Amino acid sequence: MCDDFYSDPGAVREGALLGSPVGDDKAVERIRGLMATGEPAPSDVAVSSYVTLLSAESPAEGVVSPPGSRWTALVWLSLPEHCRGGLSFRRAGTGGVVRETAFIEAKFNRAVVFAAGSGPHVDGPGFGEGPETARLTQWLHLTTNSPESGLELEGHHA
Repeated sequence: MCDDFYSDPGAVREGALLGSPVGDDKAVERIRGLMATGEPAPSDVAVSSYVTLLSAESPAEGVVSPPGSRWTALVWLSLPEHCRGGLSFRRAGTGGVVRETAFIEAKFNRAVVFAAGSGPHVDGPGFGEGPETARLTQWLHLTTNSPESGLELEGHHA
């Protein structure tokens, strides 16, 4: 997890709202710079998407990573005065009861990187009445040139 992920998050947010995304290359560079020495660094973005979720909408259960993805990165781009909720990781327990195993609070310009396919997760809830006030996230699915597992981020921890 890294706060203050983009040096100019406003430009990334504006691009997302206007349908002219920017920042994918910068995101990969930033993630590479945060990875601990010896860990498999991302080499490219397989897929990048921006998701807007309004108050009347429910979050989808997990995001499916495309084949070849090694890491998934989520960056919250909702403005601080609107940002709420967060990313919940879940696991099915005995009797089919689903329980939350981890929760990361949403914060403007906060990035979370986790292993693709690491289990069910939900980013929610939706909020706002229009794109400017809605939950706005950037999802990046990253590939690597290395099959090793494990990721430790260093630098700005929250």
